[in-house]
Amino acid sequence: MTTGGGAGSGTPLLTTRPVRRQIAAGQASLREHNLSIVLREVLDNPGRTTRAKIAYSVGLTRASVSGLVEQLIRSGLVSETEPEVVDRAGRPGVRLVPAGRTVVGLGLQVQVDALAVRAVDLTGRVLFDTHEAGDFRGGDAEATLAALIHLAGGVVEALAGKGLTIAGACLSIPGIVEGSVVRFAPNLGWLDVDVAPALAGLGLDVVELGNDADLAGLAETRARRLAARSPQRDQSFFFVAGQVGIGGAAVVGGRPYGGVHGWSAEVGHVCVNADGPECRCGSNGCLEVYAGKHAIMAAAGLPLNDPIETLLAAADTDPRAVAAIDRAAHALGIALSAALNLTDVDTIVLGGIYDVLFERLQPTVLAILRKRVLSSRWTTVKVEQALTTDDASLTGASLKVLERVVDNPAVWVPAD
Repeated sequence: MTTGGGAGSGTPLLTTRPVRRQIAAGQASLREHNLSIVLREVLDNPGRTTRAKIAYSVGLTRASVSGLVEQLIRSGLVSETEPEVVDRAGRPGVRLVPAGRTVVGLGLQVQVDALAVRAVDLTGRVLFDTHEAGDFRGGDAEATLAALIHLAGGVVEALAGKGLTIAGACLSIPGIVEGSVVRFAPNLGWLDVDVAPALAGLGLDVVELGNDADLAGLAETRARRLAARSPQRDQSFFFVAGQVGIGGAAVVGGRPYGGVHGWSAEVGHVCVNADGPECRCGSNGCLEVYAGKHAIMAAAGLPLNDPIETLLAAADTDPRAVAAIDRAAHALGIALSAALNLTDVDTIVLGGIYDVLFERLQPTVLAILRKRVLSSRWTTVKVEQALTTDDASLTGASLKVLERVVDNPAVWVPAD
């Protein structure tokens, strides 16, 4: 999570569901479960799976899978493409893919320097993407949210005009969140801000709130799963998103681990120097004051709001830029070695501004990890570049909404 990225529970803000005790699965709930696992197989293996392959993978009969697939196709959640190419006798199966341009998830984002809205469909395609630059650090939360809802309203109207169905929206915030409340977002200057009244203006049935680093971790998990074609349960890594603040997400078994309150992985506020400068969180010596974007740019003598590419270019000739990057890399190595010792994962994934600086950061960070991570004696500790580079938390917010569709597609499928 962050503060400059914190954590998020992803609890729906504007809908409530009764708490039900566990009961034996009836025919309806079994159908819901089977629809979900079939749809997830299609999303995780787009264009690579067929009815027969799904039946083999999930342990259902082919006839059962065929019936479920037909329901998902009629509901606009799955589409068919060309038959697979096979070198055996028998009729080839028809490849299945997520349906595009039907159901979409709406991602909203507030960062210190921009507001953004993105609509993503089940294929992962971005259908609408709009940004509004500004300086929102220490600004009025109500005014900022009003500007965001105004920006989002145009996207909602455009989606409706194209006949697309919005499954819901998720707001990404660089801070600690709980339910509908932003408990603390130090780089925005928000404290105990309830966003529900503003988000109600979208007129959507389900709107939720999430931490930016957790959502970026969700987007990175999906990108890695599709790239490696590996099961979700095999994805475990510590994701670090560098912006003005620094967010973290401990992804274990394909899902961000939130901790007891949903606020874990606050790596930006791990102390790397007890006598260091004061941080906006109220402590001092935090990783963020050494490796956050503004901290690095200030140390390099560059304008704080310049793109990080300016720093990278300056590092070719300016010793101050080189020193600022080296200082950030050393601080990252110290903080992330503690993160790996605590979480027992063996892979660091660097995203956000660290994606741009990866080649200069990676050697120093890796050297420190190999020295300070206890398990490095027996496992291979890795530092990898993020696959998601373009506003990963905004994509993750959209995907968070679509995850609810996948978890319960029966809502979208007629009972017959």
